[in-house]
Amino acid sequence: MSIVMVKKKEEYYEEEDSLMLAEFLERNVAVVSVAEQEEIDALGIDFSDLTGEEIRLEELL
Repeated sequence: MSIVMVKKKEEYYEEEDSLMLAEFLERNVAVVSVAEQEEIDALGIDFSDLTGEEIRLEELL
């Protein structure tokens, strides 16, 4: 007699999403050193303030 364990569809999707997120973070997020983080903090930027304007790439260049 053998027992086969089957995951629920929701569990599979949650696991798949977690793996995709971990892979995305590993590929796209760099580690910031303590010194770099202190420089960023010293700028006093409110990253939760989303009142700015969007610009086109052409405007930036």
